Amino acid sequence: MRFSVSVLLVSVIFICSGCLSKRPRTEEDLLRLAFEALKERQWEQYSRLIITRADFFLYEDNISEFEEPNSYLGSVIKPEQIEMHKNLFFRSIQGGQNFIRFDQTEFCRPGTLLKSETKKLIEKDPVILNTYSLVITDGNTEFDTKELYPHFTVAYVPWMGQYRILELELPPIAKTDP
Repeated sequence: MRFSVSVLLVSVIFICSGCLSKRPRTEEDLLRLAFEALKERQWEQYSRLIITRADFFLYEDNISEFEEPNSYLGSVIKPEQIEMHKNLFFRSIQGGQNFIRFDQTEFCRPGTLLKSETKKLIEKDPVILNTYSLVITDGNTEFDTKELYPHFTVAYVPWMGQYRILELELPPIAKTDP
């Protein structure tokens, strides 16, 4: 009996450690997971990798998850920002000219650091935002996507101890004259 309980416990620990490996501990881990979610067209998977600007303000104001739906930030602003993330996600996988073809490529590593800035999203600590291209392969050739979209804006979230996607940068939508 003790042996089977020990085996079960070791199995549970092994399985859980595999689950934890999906947590992005580095910017490269995050970008790999985001690429996979875009490639597989998995919004739910991708949504676990994002953060909104509202999250920073909710954290700074010490608004708990239980109080969040009762606040303007939690009930209006955050859902709007999540919807924006969702729209950018689906625009990215829809693709078009100058977009990454997620269905025909594989992630290799982060590409060019296109922009790095420090923002005061919260009073406690400034947040460093890095916007990257990716290095991908089509099976034959590796190339940097700095001329393609989307670009990935990554934020380190100190209270989570993780990196998160703050934004997918896409080209503006061309306006058509009536």
